[in-house]
Amino acid sequence: MIIQTTLCLSAKAQGKESDIDSIYYNIAASVTIDSIFISASAQKLAVADFIKLVLEDESFYKAFKRLRTTSYDFTNHLVFYDEDDSIKASFDGDATQYVVDSCRTMKMHNENVTGDFYKNERYNYYTTRLYDRIFITHDTVCEHKKTTKTKTSKGKLEYHIGMLKRLIFSPGVEADLPLVGKKMAIFSEAMRKYYNYNITEQEWNGIPSYAFEVILKPEFVQKKKKKTIIKSLNTFFSKEDLQILARSYRLKYKNALYDFDVSMWIELQKWNGDYIAKYIKYDGYWDLLMKAPEIAEFEVELDNFR
Repeated sequence: MIIQTTLCLSAKAQGKESDIDSIYYNIAASVTIDSIFISASAQKLAVADFIKLVLEDESFYKAFKRLRTTSYDFTNHLVFYDEDDSIKASFDGDATQYVVDSCRTMKMHNENVTGDFYKNERYNYYTTRLYDRIFITHDTVCEHKKTTKTKTSKGKLEYHIGMLKRLIFSPGVEADLPLVGKKMAIFSEAMRKYYNYNITEQEWNGIPSYAFEVILKPEFVQKKKKKTIIKSLNTFFSKEDLQILARSYRLKYKNALYDFDVSMWIELQKWNGDYIAKYIKYDGYWDLLMKAPEIAEFEVELDNFR
């Protein structure tokens, strides 16, 4: 049974709460929850905590950061399409990352390349450059020797990677993007009117979980397209410890500077007492000012952690 929360969440009732906490409680009043697993007396705390977890949780970020200090095997699959959905280029390959004394190296196996994936021995697609920067290690990289300031730290590639990290690890937080940053803040007072928020009890890969979904209201799917960017956001939390297990995104927007329609699905798994990223799928189109539009999908599957 699904019920709508009808709690009185005034600042007076909450006592001395911070401005950010009041945001959580204000949103909680409009969240649809599954009454089977959240009792009426616990609704206020549970709903606000879920929202706070989505905005502030760092475990998802740490699960990716552990990939920098862990040996593992993984598969790479990238495909680029033209506007008729015909394949223009592709890359398939297996790889192994080795970590010794906080230094990592990587070896690629069984590479299979088609089409114009490369041009003049360089990546032909900007998406591939982003992919390479995030997932591929060249030469030897030592974590304890890395510096925070580099010559490329302010380059466009690093800037777009930073924005991608913000979308993945801090969904719902205002982003530093011209004309669209505030639209990313899906829990803000200005954006709440466009979304439905739902919490349900589900199983994810056999694990008892809570699913917290943010989805565009039906009346705004076709209307006011430029008012929203995040069309859906679904996060699965383990019932045992509220650890994030998986997250899916759908982002779509178009203006004079950007035109994109991107879906992502990310899964974590428990390993050696902690969680680590195990699967990433990307499917999307984007067209940035001064760059050729690209339609691409990629999958990364990681295993044999050690």
